[in-house]
Amino acid sequence: MTQRPLIHIGYQKTASTFLQKKIFADETVFVRPWGAHPAPAIEHFVLEHPQKFDANAVRDDFGTYQDRIPVISHEDLSGYPIKGWYYAETVAARLKKTFPDARVLICCREQVSMIVSQYFQYIRQGGTDTLERLIDDTDIRIGRRPVIRKEHFEYDLMHGIFSQHFPDDQLLMLPHELLAQQPDVYFAKINGLLGTTLTPPEQKKAVHQKRSGAAAQVERVFNKFVDHPGNLPADYKDYPLAMRAQNRLVRYIDDFTKKYTNLGQRFEKKVERIATDSIGTYYSGSNARLAALLDCDLSALGYPCGPSD
Repeated sequence: MTQRPLIHIGYQKTASTFLQKKIFADETVFVRPWGAHPAPAIEHFVLEHPQKFDANAVRDDFGTYQDRIPVISHEDLSGYPIKGWYYAETVAARLKKTFPDARVLICCREQVSMIVSQYFQYIRQGGTDTLERLIDDTDIRIGRRPVIRKEHFEYDLMHGIFSQHFPDDQLLMLPHELLAQQPDVYFAKINGLLGTTLTPPEQKKAVHQKRSGAAAQVERVFNKFVDHPGNLPADYKDYPLAMRAQNRLVRYIDDFTKKYTNLGQRFEKKVERIATDSIGTYYSGSNARLAALLDCDLSALGYPCGPSD
């Protein structure tokens, strides 16, 4: 029997690397026709011109598989907020045309934690702006939005986009926090979607940790002087020498401060405070609606939940 694909679309910063390296890499259960971090998924479902997109050609290129579940896992399919790129509706519609029987996995994360992590990633990718400038929407005129849009993290809206294209039994949204707090529940839900018997692997720490506050501060300063080309080479050894030297120094600072000092904690707390103050109660209603959709007590996982309007 032909196996129906699994499409994992992110969000970013919700243990995507863990899933890709520890779960989807199990070749007894899964096959990844386009590789571990499939660039063709971005090419076809995000970048390709609407008049050139051919669902049949994409499906033929991907292939069919009998014994193992074919997987596309790319966290950028849900959007790229630190770049200001939002295209989930396009992705959902194209996935439906290409793989109408696919199972879709979406992972979410409590919004303050999410936005803080997004900002640290923004710095890691060469950013120099403050979080205030990226997220502030108090003085945005009609027709404009901040780079990081709050509505992107109203997860009931993302669920709604995909539920317009895929029925409930093909769609699963999982809170990231379940993986740490209730891993058996997390994997039981994935097994329910896929019909598998996956179990939680040994996991000592996050696969892809954010920088320490001290390292992030240093890196943000360097970013103002070191060029970060938008189109980087595929091989890290071909990156610009200044960029590689910066990365080496920042990694050293990151390792040292995490092991031996508390340097940078003030910066981390400042970023968290900025995110908290900017968000306020913005997500309470959305989280309450999502909790009802998922039949999950999100408040117990740290999500603020208020009256659903």
